[in-house]
Amino acid sequence: MDSQVLHWIRANPETLAIAVAMFSGSFLLKDIIKGHAEGADYFIPKPANFEKLVEIVSAADKGLAADPKTARLLRGSPLGRSPQ
Repeated sequence: MDSQVLHWIRANPETLAIAVAMFSGSFLLKDIIKGHAEGADYFIPKPANFEKLVEIVSAADKGLAADPKTARLLRGSPLGRSPQ
């Protein structure tokens, strides 16, 4: 499991608050634990079920809505801005 992008997201103040879902071909408990230990908010084994993906994205969205400070941080970051 290559977690370089996850490490970059968690090390960068502008992206730290972004919820991260890891997709993996592994169903092994040790890989799921490792993914969470490295900073993933969600771990989704492939093949992913579409309904499960919608459930996870909805949960992340509700978490963001419940935390106005994080929402403001994301809106102020380059990733949260709408294209001009």
